[in-house]
Formats: sequence, C-alpha cells, structure tokens
Amino acid sequence: MEAIVAGVLTLIGTLMGAWSSYFFQSRGAARSERFAFTNRLHQERMSTYSTFAGTLMDFRRSQYARWHRANSADSDEALRREARDEAARLRATAWDAFFRVELLTEDATLATLAKEALEAARSMEKAETEQELLQKGAQTKQLLTDFVKSAGAQVRAVSASPAHVNSDSMPVGKGRRRAGDRDE
Repeated sequence: MEAIVAGVLTLIGTLMGAWSSYFFQSRGAARSERFAFTNRLHQERMSTYSTFAGTLMDFRRSQYARWHRANSADSDEALRREARDEAARLRATAWDAFFRVELLTEDATLATLAKEALEAARSMEKAETEQELLQKGAQTKQLLTDFVKSAGAQVRAVSASPAHVNSDSMPVGKGRRRAGDRDE
C-alpha cells in the first residue's frame, strides 16, 4: 500500500513539475514575443515617419521648381514638362509614404497632420504669385514640422517603455490574448 501511495505521490509531483515548467516557459515565450513585436513596430514606425518627412520635403522642393519653370518666360516647354513630371513622380512617392504612415499609426491626429502637410504641398502648384507660393511652402514646412514633433513624441513614448504593448494592436493567435480575455 505504501508503495502505491509513494508511486501516486511521485506521479503527482512529476505532473505538477511538468505543468509548472510549461506554464512559466509559455509565459516567458509570450513576453518575448510581445517585446519582439513591439520592437519591430517601433523600428518600422521610425523608418516610415522619417521616410514620409524626407519624401514630402523632396516633393515640396519639386513644387517650387515646377512653379518657377511654369511661370518663367525664358523656360522652354521641355524644361516645364520635366519639372511637371518630376513633381508628379515625387507626389506619387509622397502618397505612398503617407499610406504607410496611415497603416502604422494608431494616432488619428498624426495621420491628419501627415495628410494636411501632403495636401499643403500639393496646393503649391496652384499659387498665383511667388509670395503665395512661399506662403504655401512655409505652411507645408510648418505642418510637416508639427507631424515630425508628434511622431517623435509617439516614438519616444514607446521607446521609454519597451515592455508596453497595446494588446489590441497585436495579432491574436496561439499564446496571445486580447484585453478582456479570461484566464481559463
């Protein structure tokens, strides 16, 4: 009888040890996975936000060149077309960068700032005078500066606490839970 009790206790101890190892290893793995996800998202946001800012500045510069070529009496048609084509190419690149910003940000204000800056750069070609062009260029730069400051604050906030993870932004699958899920 004692041998049976000892055997049962040994079996229970072994099962409890295996279960606790599994439990703590799965928690550690989930924590590592959350950290890796947060780190990748942080890096992607930094890259995307800075790419958008650089692309928009290039587009703004091309809008100045386009406007000056279009409004210059001594500019020939080939140069005007070249400036227009370059502005169109950079506009498409800026829109591409903007859509990446929209995909990665959870901050509606940040997406709005990015779109306003892009629209301001787009409006530069419609300036009637050089003074209006300069005003629209300055407005574009200010809106982009506001975007960069807001994006920087978001990126710094996450990097200040790398363990912070918005569980609703993570894909749900094995080992991941959403806020409000109950422990079983």
